[in-house]
Amino acid sequence: MFHINNFRGFAIILIVLTHAIEMFKAKHSVLVSFDYLIGNGTYYFVFISGYIFFRSTVRFDLKAYFSGKILYVLIPYTLFSIPALILCYLEINQYIPLLNMAWY
Repeated sequence: MFHINNFRGFAIILIVLTHAIEMFKAKHSVLVSFDYLIGNGTYYFVFISGYIFFRSTVRFDLKAYFSGKILYVLIPYTLFSIPALILCYLEINQYIPLLNMAWY
């Protein structure tokens, strides 16, 4: 499974680069073509998820699966989203350029 973890790391890097390029794509046309080359990280994650799910169906436990998703996906998502939503609601993002989502 070591090769899968390497592939997951590669997909994570591609997704982060894709999101970082979105901020500057309108100003630099070279980044548009670069985005086409690296913009497939999400497809890699779908492939990796299907592969891991196929390999783990022998010992699949539905309760453990959903408790893991809640613990490792839903709770961190909520913890990171609430402060961002509060900042957007208070309209503080107009004073902090990094939080200003108007570029998207």
